[in-house]
Amino acid sequence: MFKDVSRTQIIRWTAQYLIAGGIVNLCFGTAFAGLGGISGFVAMFLGDIFDDLTIMTTVLGLLSLVLAVALMVTAVGLFRRAPWSRQGVIYSTGLDALISLLFFLTGSGVFQLFFVALSGFFAYFFYSDPEIRVLLSPRSSERTPDTGVS
Repeated sequence: MFKDVSRTQIIRWTAQYLIAGGIVNLCFGTAFAGLGGISGFVAMFLGDIFDDLTIMTTVLGLLSLVLAVALMVTAVGLFRRAPWSRQGVIYSTGLDALISLLFFLTGSGVFQLFFVALSGFFAYFFYSDPEIRVLLSPRSSERTPDTGVS
């Protein structure tokens, strides 16, 4: 898959996607966690009307905040060619796909399925591609960012 594309370019594109995803998750996670707190405060006065909404909104907001940090740390690892960054991409994009699926199931729109597919693709590609595995292995950590696998 993608035989004509340099793996260093794919790693760079993935790191840029992870940075953008981290920023978006940071913004939405803050908003959802804040809305969950506000609805919890309102639920104290109005009774049990908002309990389910409060719990789901707060949990998804906090998960998005954790994911934002994981995505940004993984992106920095990819830019530095850290040996752990390949596993970081697999785990963080897998978590991103799961959280996007949860957002879709709560009714936030069909557009979330695009992120489920895209994050799932990144997780699968970094898991299965042998050239990326070699390029991000501990033995190749001394390589410069512009060298490829020969």
